[in-house]
Formats: sequence, C-alpha cells, structure tokens
Amino acid sequence: MNAIPRDSLPALERRGVPARTIRAAFEPIETDATKQTANADDMLILAGTPGVGKSVAALLWLFDRAKGKPECLRWVQSGDLARGYAYDQEAFASVADVYALVIDDLGVEYLDDRGRYLSTLEELLSRRFARMRKTLLTTNITDPAVFADRYKERLASRVSEAGAFVVCVGEDLRRRVA
Repeated sequence: MNAIPRDSLPALERRGVPARTIRAAFEPIETDATKQTANADDMLILAGTPGVGKSVAALLWLFDRAKGKPECLRWVQSGDLARGYAYDQEAFASVADVYALVIDDLGVEYLDDRGRYLSTLEELLSRRFARMRKTLLTTNITDPAVFADRYKERLASRVSEAGAFVVCVGEDLRRRVA
C-alpha cells in the first residue's frame, strides 16, 4: 500500500478529492477497505459503515490506477453528481471520459421523482463500462439488496457484470485517538 506523495495535494484537490481524504492518505493504515481494493480493477462498489476507511482506500486505488497522474483521475461527491452533471454535457464528459473515477458517498443524494439522478448515474456508468474506464463507488449502504432497490436492477446488474460489491468492516477510524 503506497502513500500519496505530499506534493500531490494541490493537483488532487483540483480533481475534486477532499483535502481531508488526501491528508489521511499521506500515511495510510491498512484497513479492510484497502485490502478490498488491492486487486479491484474495472468497477467496484466499496460499501461499509461510516469511518471504516472507504474514501482513503478509494483515493489510494484511484491514484494507483491513474499511475500518479492527477490529470487522469477525477473524484465526485454523489450529491454533486446529482446537481450538476445531467444537463451540462461538458461536465458530464469530464467524469464519463476520465480514465479513473471515484463517486464518493453514493446513497446521500436526493433521488428526484422523475429519475433524473438515476438516469444520469446509469448513463455515466454504462459509458464508462463501454470504454473500459476504472470506476469505484463508495457507499454506506451495506446490503446489496437495499442497494439494488435504491439504484434499480439495471444499474445493480451493470455493476455485478463489470465488478464487485464488497462490504468493508472495521472500527470507525474517525473516532480513534491519535
């Protein structure tokens, strides 16, 4: 498990990665989440309770897949994807076409009655799958059936075809005494 170089902070922040996540990846500790991402390749849903290290593991995975080149990666909060990408084709392409993408905190976004978010997410993941782009999703939804119910069978099927749904366990790292 390689740490993120400290001089990467500005470039990673420009690609959407939260500064707190980057700083935690300067000296990462091995967790179930980092073990789960070690061999993940095309698409992965990293599920687990809050604080088990999903976001740090996602960043380490993302940085590794992009071979340390921040211009090849992108980080998007699920709520931001819900707000801005459905009608802005340039913004949508910026996440659809980038080589490695993390969508963090899936499950906190508002699901509108018309299904705009689900359709945007489905189109994004289908496009990324077709182009063999690397994609990792994090979520606190630990039950695959609940995930499939929220995101509909077609999306759940796409994920199972392209990758895996893994549940990470462990202590809440945010409550550790330093």
